[in-house]
Amino acid sequence: MRSKCSSLALSMVCCGTIASSAADPDPSAAAFRGVNWADGRDNFVDGWIIPSGIDHQLTEAQVAKQAAQLLAQFQSLLSINTIRLGINPDTVLDANWWPKYRALIREAEKKNLKVILACWESKSKKDGKIDDEDRFQQMWHQVIREFDDDEAIHFEIFNEPFGYSDEEWRNIAHDWMNRYVGAIADHDKSRILVSGSGYNENLLHVGADQRFAGCRLSFHLYSWFGGKHLSPDAWKKELQQRIGQENVSRTIVTEWGAPMKNRSIPYHLGQSPMTVDQAFLLGMSEFIREGKMGSIYWPGLRDGDEFSLLERVRETSELRLTNESGKVLLLDSFGKP
Repeated sequence: MRSKCSSLALSMVCCGTIASSAADPDPSAAAFRGVNWADGRDNFVDGWIIPSGIDHQLTEAQVAKQAAQLLAQFQSLLSINTIRLGINPDTVLDANWWPKYRALIREAEKKNLKVILACWESKSKKDGKIDDEDRFQQMWHQVIREFDDDEAIHFEIFNEPFGYSDEEWRNIAHDWMNRYVGAIADHDKSRILVSGSGYNENLLHVGADQRFAGCRLSFHLYSWFGGKHLSPDAWKKELQQRIGQENVSRTIVTEWGAPMKNRSIPYHLGQSPMTVDQAFLLGMSEFIREGKMGSIYWPGLRDGDEFSLLERVRETSELRLTNESGKVLLLDSFGKP
């Protein structure tokens, strides 16, 4: 058994004395092929985050069984190997809900899925800032303590930090690393995702900051973030400008998507003239695949979300695809035929 600091507090001290790798993570960010599994109310929620299709009133064992059924369908319908889940202090620090949510995470591990745990702020605040610093740190203390040894579990510090300036956000992320890198097994920085500034939409300064060498980068883009481009090439140029070529190999696009509920939309055909969404999806898929980036679609499942690639049949645990064309482009972003 490898030697580790005996407690999280001691680990934080160790972090200052044991050098962690300064090398970039494995360039194969493309190893992350997945979707978001979100709360039907959105992950910006006051209280517990409850992924769509999960009944929070069930026992821990029943939630685990329900999660296993849904995750198996994510895998069979979308060929994923990664699931991104939201966390917040109310979810993690609640003695009733957290054991059930943790059981859901463990079921994902059992199915050989990588799991990205990303912190969302509450709906009532939704100002792009951490709601409560003390509870934020308590949450991460708990999460790191429970999953420090689990190589499949990855930690995304904070989702869409648009309330901070670029420099403020980078300093906050660096403070998080000073607290927790030493507590992660082998001080493995490649299990950490640092969000781009704004709505995760700009990686230029985050990627250039040597304090984050070895970390993954988390990037978001939707069609309304950019210039309403009508060609895939224009979207690829937009991506290049927001990410920077030097950051591509360690970037996971943790959110990208478009309306999927209209099953007849032929997103993948590249017909002319294109709609903004069609050009966006084609450009995104091509850029991600060509850059060997990670690809996490928003969302794989979220009740009531027109972007959702899957939906529940009559509010059961049975899932069905909403748009075959959207699936084609997701698999294309994965590098699958």
